Amino acid sequence: MWLFGRLARSLKNGSTSDGGEAPPADERRKHARHPFGAPTMVVLPGEPSGVRAFIRDISKGGCLLDTEAKVQVGARLSLAFLSKSGGHCHAVGCVVRVADNRHFGVQFSQVNMAFLGFVGSVSSTSPEGRGDLIAAMRGSTIEIDSAP
Repeated sequence: MWLFGRLARSLKNGSTSDGGEAPPADERRKHARHPFGAPTMVVLPGEPSGVRAFIRDISKGGCLLDTEAKVQVGARLSLAFLSKSGGHCHAVGCVVRVADNRHFGVQFSQVNMAFLGFVGSVSSTSPEGRGDLIAAMRGSTIEIDSAP
């Protein structure tokens, strides 16, 4: 009974075991999203140059991007960048949602420890203080590996 009460209090207070905020009750995502706002490039198969993109939010389980790149639901991709601490962050996933041909949602299926550490840093830093984290991501790329 004691454990149930503790769990209920933690859910009520909005805390989670991973140190982040709990998603709202109607949220289907497993991990809390953090507003981010980092520029990146989307590289499409067979294209010599990338298309500008903007990482709107990020979590341990995915991200939301704004871009003019044409992507389809089911496309596999990888995200890679260096973090402020110099770690090589890498995540692999697929596009799970496209909206208005300008936004696409990604669900990660594989992430490395450096990526998890980076997202932990994002979650523990105020939105106003994330400038250094964003600046360290310069040169990040999202490579679309294959179409669905």
